Parts: sequence; structure tokens; C-alpha cells
Amino acid sequence: MSEQPSRVATTGARVAMSSGEVLSTLKETLVLLEEVGLKAVAIVRDQGSNFCSLLSLLGVSKVKPFFIFNNRNYFVMADFPHLLKSICNCLLKNNNDSSIGTAKWSVIEEMFNLDKTRRIQLCPRLRKKDFQMKAFRAKMKLIVLPKC
Repeated sequence: MSEQPSRVATTGARVAMSSGEVLSTLKETLVLLEEVGLKAVAIVRDQGSNFCSLLSLLGVSKVKPFFIFNNRNYFVMADFPHLLKSICNCLLKNNNDSSIGTAKWSVIEEMFNLDKTRRIQLCPRLRKKDFQMKAFRAKMKLIVLPKC
């Protein structure tokens, strides 16, 4: 059997769950995985408030990005599409200064405008409508992000 990690379980709910309900479901899932001989090493989660509360319940923090359950460590990671969405939403609302320059949404729009004139494009699936946010600079939808 291969030692390569792979995704073996996904859980979801049709209704919103409290952090306590998520914790109960998580523990039940981890027990079931162990019972069939699978070893989970990481939990990938979205950025909902119930998951943020769950991290507190589990004692997960920046300095301790894991929790212990049944004498095993489980690392917790945010899913990449939601991290990218958060970055884009931050750029929509703010200019972000650093020691090497300023990150701002207008640079991404400028890149798009230059890119669409090229025969070979960096982001061929992006469309002008993806940049036309509703009034008050609405938050970016997750569906737009994988296009680039």
C-alpha cells in the first residue's frame, strides 16, 4: 500500500452547524477512519465562523496549528480557494503597504486589461464582468478565483 497521502473523507451539512456540532462530527469521523485502518493527518476547513470557533475549542492557534485527539496529532489548514478569496476581498477594500511596495486591486485590473490584448494570455478565462462588482465594491465570489 502506498504511503502517499490522499483525501479519503469529506463531511458536509445541508444546514449550518454550530462549532459544537462540527466538533462532534469531526471526532466521530476521525474515530470511524481509524476503525477502518485509515490515518488522517490533516483537517482542511473553510473560514466560516463556526470553524473559527472550532479552532478555539480544539486549542489550535498560529503557534500550535494542530490538535490532539486519541493520542494523535491532526494539523488544521484552511482551504486554498477561500484563502485566495480572502486575499482578493482584502485587496478590494484596502491598499496594502509593505516594505517592497503596495498591493492593490487596481494592479490586478491593469494586468487583466493588458492581458486581454495579448494573443497568448496569462488568464484567458477571466472576463470583464468578473471585475464589475456591484455597488460598494461587493465581495468577490469564490467561483471567479479558479479562472486565473
